[in-house]
Amino acid sequence: MSSNVGEIAGQIWNSLSSSGNKPVSLTTLAKNIDRKKEEIALGVGWLAREGKLHIENIGATIKVALTK
Repeated sequence: MSSNVGEIAGQIWNSLSSSGNKPVSLTTLAKNIDRKKEEIALGVGWLAREGKLHIENIGATIKVALTK
């Protein structure tokens, strides 16, 4: 399972990198890389643990961007 989470984390990183690193919601990320929102949450957690993501709460929406 952890190798799959690592793969998802890589897809998230690539998606954010190619989009100009604008903050993106988890729902948008799920659509962009064709994954379930729960899988996105696991990948975001992986990247956050590595210090590679900035996570922002905007109302009920969580947006993420790569750290600079």
